[in-house]
Amino acid sequence: MQQLKERILVVEDMPKNLQMIGAILRKEGYRVSMAINASDALISMKHEFPDLILSDIMLPGINGFEFCTKLKADPHYKNIPIIFLSGLTDKLNKIHGFSIGAADYITKPIEKDEMLARVRTHLKLHYLHKELETANTNLEKKIAERTHELKIAKEKAEESERVKTAFLASVSHELRTPLNSIIGFSELILDDINPQETIKFIKSINSSGKQLLEIIEGIFSIILLETGETTIINAEFNLEDFLLDINKQIEDAVDKKRKSGVDVVFKSPHIQQQITLTTDKFKLKQIFLILIKNAIKFTNEGSVEYGCSIIEDQLRFYVKDTGIGIPQVYHKKIFERFWQVEYKDNKLYGGLGVGLSIAHQLSILLNFKISFITEVDQGSTFYLDVADYDVSEKDDVKKSTYDIPSNLLKGKTILIAEDEHTNYLYLKTTLELQGAYVIDAIDGEQAVVKAREFNPDLILMDLRMPLMNGFEAIKIIRTFNPDVPIITQTAYSLPDVFDQSYVSKNIDHLEKPIERKKLIKLLRKYLTPLE
Repeated sequence: MQQLKERILVVEDMPKNLQMIGAILRKEGYRVSMAINASDALISMKHEFPDLILSDIMLPGINGFEFCTKLKADPHYKNIPIIFLSGLTDKLNKIHGFSIGAADYITKPIEKDEMLARVRTHLKLHYLHKELETANTNLEKKIAERTHELKIAKEKAEESERVKTAFLASVSHELRTPLNSIIGFSELILDDINPQETIKFIKSINSSGKQLLEIIEGIFSIILLETGETTIINAEFNLEDFLLDINKQIEDAVDKKRKSGVDVVFKSPHIQQQITLTTDKFKLKQIFLILIKNAIKFTNEGSVEYGCSIIEDQLRFYVKDTGIGIPQVYHKKIFERFWQVEYKDNKLYGGLGVGLSIAHQLSILLNFKISFITEVDQGSTFYLDVADYDVSEKDDVKKSTYDIPSNLLKGKTILIAEDEHTNYLYLKTTLELQGAYVIDAIDGEQAVVKAREFNPDLILMDLRMPLMNGFEAIKIIRTFNPDVPIITQTAYSLPDVFDQSYVSKNIDHLEKPIERKKLIKLLRKYLTPLE
């Protein structure tokens, strides 16, 4: 069944004009209500709420200007767009019409195409405003629900009155920043602004809404720790790779700090042996990043240095800065939740004050130890000691920069099965620069056909594609080519998901976003001739 268009109320005391306008609008599929005066129009609106009003000005009894003024003063009707239809062509009448809230002014005699174009434009703007109001209402409801959940969780944590007060004050401050943008732009959109500005403001509201939710989720992160719901997932990983990942994640913060005149330095451990850690890599990274970012945040001149070393069979990560330091009286407080030292320039720093608390609690869960030395106006050094690691001789191959040898891909045919063009373009460019012949497939069915036709030396296979996913494509390819190396590309990270693609030998995996050195390592594994 075809959905009816919007309802338009036409108020016109000349019957011929009323019938003509109604006929034009009905032909376009609009639902039309008609009234010959403002009093009848007000009665009609109680039964059939209009989406837009076309009104003459020279009406008997209550004229069009008075009719518009009444509607704009009524909260129930004030957002209905009103377009005046009038033979009054002087500027003063037009200015007066706009000043009392009219959306538009069309002079008689009416030109059909012009009237329809204006009707369509103002209906579109009207619904854009309604959608925004709905979005704001939903966002406010979500904020209220989350705030309520936060209050319950806070009460369960049995914090002291001082900590509760500090927490609420910090949350209030941090939430008001994005809320200010959301409320401010919402009010601007309700004014008479052009559609381009409306779209720009909606994007700003959307961005601020996401920022607001991130802040709320960050608050819940510390609460999960307090309620004992944080899980630990231990795995082996290489120290050198871990430090490279840390450097990559703080690149933007480091560049910004260096521009302000503060030097940020990573000190390589210069350890001759290969170091392997067995712990929760994500949480160790979280702790170390908190310490580094805190040092960057509270250092306004001088330098920040971070790195690691082995001290008396203990692997020690450290972060040293020349920042503001921590007074002796606060040394026992810095790991408390929602606590911040009240510096004289505290407005420069902000934040909820949960970073060190998170780092401290995670270190306890992982059996690490955090310690520090500090002096006011001289700086601080934080240490993170890790006991569970293994030492082995470094593999000479790993000392390379992971560059692909110039002849590694020459003469090699590589099939890339990837439905996202930007991902495909990155892989294609990387491989072609080294001389590979690249074949593309945008779904699993194409991958099967081209694998059979071109017999590639290696296949890069996305696991989530249209028509046929990577899992099914691999199974079929293995029926006619059981030995071709296949490297899956996937955003999945759970082992049980990976297991589904282990349908034969010569299978490896790259987790998105793809790191070039990991890709190169796998290319070496499968395409370097055995000596």
